[in-house]
Amino acid sequence: MKWYADAPGMRARQVVADVLVVLWCLTSTRVAVATSTGLRQVQEPTERLQSAGDLLADGPGPIGDAGERLAAAGTKAHEAIGRASFVFGLVVAVALMGWVAARWVPRRVHHAREAGAVLALHRDVDALALRAATTLPLHSLARLGPDPVARWRRGEPGATAQLAALQCREFGVHPPDDTRQPPGSTRG
Repeated sequence: MKWYADAPGMRARQVVADVLVVLWCLTSTRVAVATSTGLRQVQEPTERLQSAGDLLADGPGPIGDAGERLAAAGTKAHEAIGRASFVFGLVVAVALMGWVAARWVPRRVHHAREAGAVLALHRDVDALALRAATTLPLHSLARLGPDPVARWRRGEPGATAQLAALQCREFGVHPPDDTRQPPGSTRG
């Protein structure tokens, strides 16, 4: 796999996109922590409930029993809110990071794998030309002039090199040296 393109413009876009994804993940983490912290604010009344229950628990008979139950209820509520705030913060973080990762990771890995495949075929200009003819969009092929695939099938000089170079450029890989031929070259 080839993670970054050789072409400076494409490599710059890839690096910027990677940095933006990292910044998104850091921001998502901060939002999740802020969400969790905000929810923990709700715990304050449960602490007062615990304190009041503890004070009443020292009282005689039924008042003491009620105080113990009140303190236990405050403790349970405090713990439940703590768990809920943690879980909700985690859900926010996973949702925000998952949203961007579901879009970015597959594209990034696909491009790295394809660029690696192009690099593996780097010296096989015929295979690169075939791949260009069968996979590149028509608007890309049209940049080579009229009927680039027909010229390649007829074996016209330079057609194979042009298609191979176009396939390499599509993934930001420098074309092989033998595809950079001067005009009038006999390679087909």
